[in-house]
Amino acid sequence: MKHFLKGAAAFLITMAGNIIINVICNMQGIDLNSTAQTMGTVFVALAIYHALIRNETGKDDKKQEG
Repeated sequence: MKHFLKGAAAFLITMAGNIIINVICNMQGIDLNSTAQTMGTVFVALAIYHALIRNETGKDDKKQEG
């Protein structure tokens, strides 16, 4: 359940950033490539998710060894 919540948090952070970027670009009349933007958003969300679970992964490995 913890991983689901952390994944949802990573998704919300990236989507909020994506919305802000889209609003600013639309106000300036810039048209963004949706395919490239989607791929960028996915990779950023994955990076944030892995950063959030990095400490848990280390703790789980130590528990299994000891």
